[in-house]
Amino acid sequence: MKYEGAAGKEIYINGGKVRNQGIELTASYIFAPNNNFSWITNFNYAYNDNKILTVARKQNGQKYIHEIDMGNLSGLKIKFEEGGSYGDLYAVDFMRDEITGEIVVDPQTGAPFKLNGQANEYLGNMNAKHTLGWSNTFNYKDFSFYFLIDGKNWR
Repeated sequence: MKYEGAAGKEIYINGGKVRNQGIELTASYIFAPNNNFSWITNFNYAYNDNKILTVARKQNGQKYIHEIDMGNLSGLKIKFEEGGSYGDLYAVDFMRDEITGEIVVDPQTGAPFKLNGQANEYLGNMNAKHTLGWSNTFNYKDFSFYFLIDGKNWR
């Protein structure tokens, strides 16, 4: 995480405590009825859940700013906050009409008004909670064909 220290110097800190819990399962099967042909298939499933328990703090107990800016124009940030998850993604929200909920735009330019310059609107987590993989290799004499089907389920 970025910390702006004395004289405007930036220091990157990788500190805190994250609890990861999950499981990964793999199963394989080889089918080889003769010396010329074989089929190898593998199935993989993984589940991961994490929670940020603590973040690094200054000597006076204040938290460092724990976020990664994804680019000034995008308005996206990855924030690392206690109680959150590794990979939480936030964005700048737009001002909305209180009655209709529609985005308020500048009548002269047509551009939406930003609520504020802070990326405080939680979009979700960029890490998949569940992943699946199924790979297959077919061999016939000196020829091999491999393919993988991969799937992810976000929170």
